[in-house]
Amino acid sequence: MTPERQLLSDLVKADPSNLLAIGALQARAEHLLHPRNPVRMVLDRYAEYHPRAVPDDKVLKKITARLKEGWSGEDLCLAIDGCHKSPFHCGDNRDGKKYQSLELIVRDSSKVQMFVEIATGEAEVEKAAAGATKRSIESANRALLGGG
Repeated sequence: MTPERQLLSDLVKADPSNLLAIGALQARAEHLLHPRNPVRMVLDRYAEYHPRAVPDDKVLKKITARLKEGWSGEDLCLAIDGCHKSPFHCGDNRDGKKYQSLELIVRDSSKVQMFVEIATGEAEVEKAAAGATKRSIESANRALLGGG
């Protein structure tokens, strides 16, 4: 059951006489369930990795904020994929801890950008280029100092 439908079910159980609130919530839930809705797209992609995750209002607001900044639903889905491709965020770090919360992924534009770059391979190209530049500088320094 989706979070929206669960919330609707809970509301009906709690106060069946509040038809206005039930109708408004049902309309919102149906809007979110529409397959073209970018928020729904993002939640569905995250659920592919974390089927038991239930996003809270804080996460929904952050998703909406990133969409307002110009990121598309597809971009945010790529960011989710990128986070799950990152060895560090998958637990290959000093603490052995996974850092894969949806809140982290959509926290701000810089996080989205970083994870999109990981997903598209741009981060690896930049890292390789930085390494090549560092090696070139070290080689030039050795040559200038007579050590290479």
